[in-house]
Amino acid sequence: MKRLLILLMSMTLLLTGCADVVNTVKVNKDGTADLNFDIKLGTAVGLFAGPVISELEPKLEEAGFTIKKTAQNQFSIHKKLEKPTEQADLNAEANQYGVKVKETDGFFMKKIRFDATLDVPKILKEQKLGDQVPTALLSQVDYTLVLDFPIDTIGENNADSKDGGKLTWHIPLEKQNRLYFEIGVPNVKNIAISAGVLLILLVAILIMLIRRRKKRKIS
Repeated sequence: MKRLLILLMSMTLLLTGCADVVNTVKVNKDGTADLNFDIKLGTAVGLFAGPVISELEPKLEEAGFTIKKTAQNQFSIHKKLEKPTEQADLNAEANQYGVKVKETDGFFMKKIRFDATLDVPKILKEQKLGDQVPTALLSQVDYTLVLDFPIDTIGENNADSKDGGKLTWHIPLEKQNRLYFEIGVPNVKNIAISAGVLLILLVAILIMLIRRRKKRKIS
């Protein structure tokens, strides 16, 4: 999938005199996620986009993506990401994209920190596309990354804006970028245990109060 995403990015760059790309990753409560690319091409470039999109579409569909033309010169590319079966799977997937994951356990909340370095010129050189996509062309793409979480437990981050559980970065593709954020994940087991203990204590206190009141009435 990594190579397809690079191909998708390269296609956008090669076509564009200017383009807007909004890459949204929406994490759902069940652990799945929706990956979406909304691409808006310049008017002149849009005239040449059709054949390239048609050539790319079968490869994207084979990888589980769906592509839809939403308006003139505008496309939406989507994929549903399943929940990793184990934490190790999540770490492996993150490492594949150059993202480092660090976890810090807490009694009520586990803190997870994500650090990523996005270097598109380097990626293009590795894929032997550096000569085809000069830096000047990269600078004409308005690329926005949005991470949308179902809970507002975002900690330290370097996003350009934060709205509840949504983080937004406006990323210049012509240079290396560092992105990071922390998110707290509730430790449901410990919270449940604590809630159970508190409930037991509350019941015990109520029983004591009731007994004392009965004793007072008897005396």
